[in-house]
Amino acid sequence: MKLMPILLSACAACCLQAFSTVSLAGTHLDEFTGALTGGKTKLSARYRYEGVDDEANMRRQARASTLRTRLGYGSADFHGFSVYAEMEDIRRIGKKRYADGPGPADKYDTRYDLVPDPKETELNQAYLQFKHATASAAFLIRHGRQREKWDNDRFIGNVGWRQNEQTYDSTYIKAESEQYAVRAMYSRQTNVNRIFGDQAGTAGDFNVTNDNFNIRYSGLKYLDISAYYYLWESDEPATNAGGFGKDDSRKTAGIRLTGKLPVSDTLTLSATGEYASQDDYKDAASFSALDYALLEAAVSVTTGLENVAPVTLKAGFETLEGSISQGESFITPFATLHIFQGWADVFLLSGITGMYGGQAAGIEDLYFAISTSVYGTKLVAAYHRYEPEDSASKYDEYGSEINLAAIKKFAEHYTLGVKYADFDAKDGFRNNKDKSVFWLWGEINF
Repeated sequence: MKLMPILLSACAACCLQAFSTVSLAGTHLDEFTGALTGGKTKLSARYRYEGVDDEANMRRQARASTLRTRLGYGSADFHGFSVYAEMEDIRRIGKKRYADGPGPADKYDTRYDLVPDPKETELNQAYLQFKHATASAAFLIRHGRQREKWDNDRFIGNVGWRQNEQTYDSTYIKAESEQYAVRAMYSRQTNVNRIFGDQAGTAGDFNVTNDNFNIRYSGLKYLDISAYYYLWESDEPATNAGGFGKDDSRKTAGIRLTGKLPVSDTLTLSATGEYASQDDYKDAASFSALDYALLEAAVSVTTGLENVAPVTLKAGFETLEGSISQGESFITPFATLHIFQGWADVFLLSGITGMYGGQAAGIEDLYFAISTSVYGTKLVAAYHRYEPEDSASKYDEYGSEINLAAIKKFAEHYTLGVKYADFDAKDGFRNNKDKSVFWLWGEINF
């Protein structure tokens, strides 16, 4: 008879445990549902007119009118986990009067100059991420299709200027400590979704096996130090139409120093120095190491004028080494190339293939710029002079370029901009054919 109370007590305990488990599961399910429904939607649209007059192509001047729309949704946090997905659509507005990049003949209209903004609807980003933070450090791991921007985008960027941005199928890891002023990043990239889109085949997608390492220390008062090691292996054939085939696989090691010194309430000095060495990797053709160097200095002066921001004067010298005898040049195929070596993008393909026209290799870019903001309108003017780093006396100078821009942001969500680039060829480079580009755009971001 004593067994019955024991059995009843055991049954009661099991029932209470079951109800507790169901209740706990229900709580987790509610949290999960809340994370999915309590996220944030992102919407952006950018209309742009781009006119290109490239005398070297002997084609009609390009007149591109395009609209890029992005719609994304990111969940709220669920025990450190979250998801994000984003669709991107690029549409032509009006009649097509431009070549939009390599691809099938029915899509790539060779009668016009190039504007690499193809008509496309694609999954721009889709990733799962986990974040965890303690009192002294923060950790993030993200897997899927994603945007990657490292340092100043010189080696790894998203080419955000083009309507179809560059993204990566990758696993990205970041660990940082504010207490110790250290940030470390690593990514394993397996595919690069390039600006030319799916219509361009392998020129629009690079199958790669890239391992990227980057560490930054910012514990010094006026100086930040970054060191990096990038291992890029192409899984594409050596004859890849978009560049970066097996023969182009590279390993690159470098260091970057950036500093800012407030001299007074009205004067600030800043400077950047960077050096990198690049060598063949995996199945690439063997060549001697090539160097990259950047020196840049700027001074920012407060004018004291109402509605006028500080005026910044900048001077810089960037060199990517080349070797005619080896048929190689230092390359940065995953960079946001548009923000380097002038907005006319004359050297865009050279940055991917390392080719500069047969009897010249590499490039030296001496540049000067001035920028400010007047009544909230950002104003920029720049001058570039380009020379070969190695020349067989055919080109002593590639040419020079002027860049001008005015950009105005309104009420946080709206932007209007106008930009102009004019490249003047010299010494027979491009058969002395010039190139000019004009842009007018408007953008909305929510």
